[in-house]
Amino acid sequence: MQRLITLLLTATAITLAAGQSPTLVGYEYWFDQNDADRTYVPVTPAQTVDLDNATLNTSGLALGAHVVNLRWKDQGPGGSKRWSTVVTRALQVGQPGPWEIVAVRYWVGNPTNGADALVRTKVFNTPQTTLSFNGLLELCGYPTGTQTLKLQLLDNHGQWSAVVTRPVNITPAGDLGLPTISASTSTICPGDVVTFTATPPSGPGIATPTSFTWQVPTGNGWSAWPSDSASIVVTIGDVSGTIQVTPGNLCGTGPTASLAVDIVPTPDQPGLITGPLQACVGSTVTFGTPAVPGLTYVWSITGGWTANGGPDATITTTIGASDATISVTPYNACGVAGPTREAAITVTPPPDAGADGSLAICSNGAPISLFGQLQGSPDGGGVWSLNTVPMSGIYDPVFDAPGAYVYTMHGSGPCPNASATVVVSETQAPNAGTDASLSVCSNATPVSMYAALGITPEDGGTWAGPSTTTGAFDPASMVSGGYTVTMAGTPPCSNASATVTVTVQQALSAGTGGMLELCSGSETIDLFNALGGQPDPSGSWMGPLGADEGIFTPGISLEGVFTYTVQGSGVCMDASAALEVNVLNLSLTNISGPFSIPAQAVVSYLAEPALPDADSILWTIPTGWAWDASDADTTDAEALLSAPPGGVSQLCAQAFGAGCVGNTVCFDVNVGIAEAITALVRVFPNPNNGSFTVSAASLSESMQVQVVNSLGQQVAAFVVGRQGDLVNLEDLPSGAYSLHWRVGDHSGAQRIVVAR
Repeated sequence: MQRLITLLLTATAITLAAGQSPTLVGYEYWFDQNDADRTYVPVTPAQTVDLDNATLNTSGLALGAHVVNLRWKDQGPGGSKRWSTVVTRALQVGQPGPWEIVAVRYWVGNPTNGADALVRTKVFNTPQTTLSFNGLLELCGYPTGTQTLKLQLLDNHGQWSAVVTRPVNITPAGDLGLPTISASTSTICPGDVVTFTATPPSGPGIATPTSFTWQVPTGNGWSAWPSDSASIVVTIGDVSGTIQVTPGNLCGTGPTASLAVDIVPTPDQPGLITGPLQACVGSTVTFGTPAVPGLTYVWSITGGWTANGGPDATITTTIGASDATISVTPYNACGVAGPTREAAITVTPPPDAGADGSLAICSNGAPISLFGQLQGSPDGGGVWSLNTVPMSGIYDPVFDAPGAYVYTMHGSGPCPNASATVVVSETQAPNAGTDASLSVCSNATPVSMYAALGITPEDGGTWAGPSTTTGAFDPASMVSGGYTVTMAGTPPCSNASATVTVTVQQALSAGTGGMLELCSGSETIDLFNALGGQPDPSGSWMGPLGADEGIFTPGISLEGVFTYTVQGSGVCMDASAALEVNVLNLSLTNISGPFSIPAQAVVSYLAEPALPDADSILWTIPTGWAWDASDADTTDAEALLSAPPGGVSQLCAQAFGAGCVGNTVCFDVNVGIAEAITALVRVFPNPNNGSFTVSAASLSESMQVQVVNSLGQQVAAFVVGRQGDLVNLEDLPSGAYSLHWRVGDHSGAQRIVVAR
């Protein structure tokens, strides 16, 4: 093999003589002083040649330091050739391939030479560029206690490293225990290559072996790869044998372990074949032989039968049309076959009941033969049954029930009975009922035409007639005539239909009622004229007091509901309309609020009583007065006003509703009097739970007090002393009330709230 070295040299053109333009054509090199053994290398002619990373042939050079000599050759214009001066470079020739560690040697103390018993060497089976060794170093025979261990590494070029020292504590070695031998496979056959592994024991007082001595049987095809490790590769022979191993280290050897290697024997002939030796053609049967652990079985059958069996001791097959022979051969785990066992099988043709069929029939269909519904080519002469109960084989939907009807042909010999099933599904025929007639009143609510049909029909179906419908007749939008419903049949059933002939009778009208609001001063009114629509004049009235003439006079007649009824006939019921007559109450009785205001202020006044019929309250406020900005509605019963100082002013209120006008009530207010009585009257707490104090301090006489609810009804009255009194109205329900008071010629009102 040539050894090559890379030349790291960049060369440029060398000028040999003035005025010439030389061209470099090659170079030559030699090593050390051996100029007679020069190597010439031509190059592509050029003014400059870059020889960076050029390769030099160093074969034949000894390992170590050398000098390479190099010179360039040029060629002038006239063909003359000249050499440059010699350039030299130092180089080092080393061992080819990587540097790897192949061994380590170690010792303690001061051995006399490398052959001293204190010096021991551990060789690595696989050289390593970086040493990573976690194994054992044998120190048997070294002095015990604290020692200095010295080590050197050997590379693949035969060079030893510098000595490395490590402190160690050497203790006496334990005993080598009896190892356990295991095989790489549980089934061992002749010719197999098996790895046997020795696993030494571990624990206190047990030494670790560093080598193993193996003993393998010889002859009869046994062989093994040499090994002193914990494993050995063995080729198994033709007979059983014993593997032995003895552990050892520099301190001695341990006990020998043994493992008997048994060769799988050749199988015996299988036992008798079990199964039906007389079988029916087409049947699926299972044959078997007594199973022996560890054996597999190969089955075969003559006569072209299909089979599904092996490697188990059973086989499942479909019996063919001709007699056959079945055989089974055993094989051990090594693939060695034993003697074959055979058995003869006689076959018998089976009966033919045909193949399963089906029959879909309508519940009103005609009787039909079930035999014609079977598939295939059934034999005649069989018997029919439903749930094991015999029947004739003719299906009549009027008398028979749907289900699975079985046709049975009796077999002979080993052949069982044959049967096929006809599954009968019976579809219920659609039921549209029977024709009918229907009379309805023109003002009746929609009526179901299904209910008019005879023989109660099923739901659904499609209706057709003079008007569009889904089964309901609405006299308000539909016309008289014949309406036919069609029920779709599910194959094999046909559609079914029935017709309802509808006659509409015109109803009399009582008109339409509603709410009738009248002013208290309105004239007498005929209520018939207040009905909406086109009422029939033949009707009669009923009012709050019973039978009525239908004439209402506000202020005299009793308010309430007045019902106008027109008597019906035929299928038309009575017609009626109700008028609720309400005479609007828009009469105000007073205005509550402070009648005397000591100075300019924002005050609240309330028109009373509360009038549910009033749509609005029209307030007339004195000149100079103004609505307070906090009053969002100036047409309700409460007025929040800003009163200027000075003199007596009059405040008035009038109720309006439904076009009616109520009376006007007024209230005199004195602004700026010296003594403001209203300011001296207080109710506290407010809101309250019905128990509160009315204070009337500094009054010259007692105060008359009334409590009025939101309907203007008095619910309490009492007298308050000059210094005030505690009032208990705990029976009053929660709500807003007005407290009206009067002292002499002065009066006023305040709102109180009872809340529980």
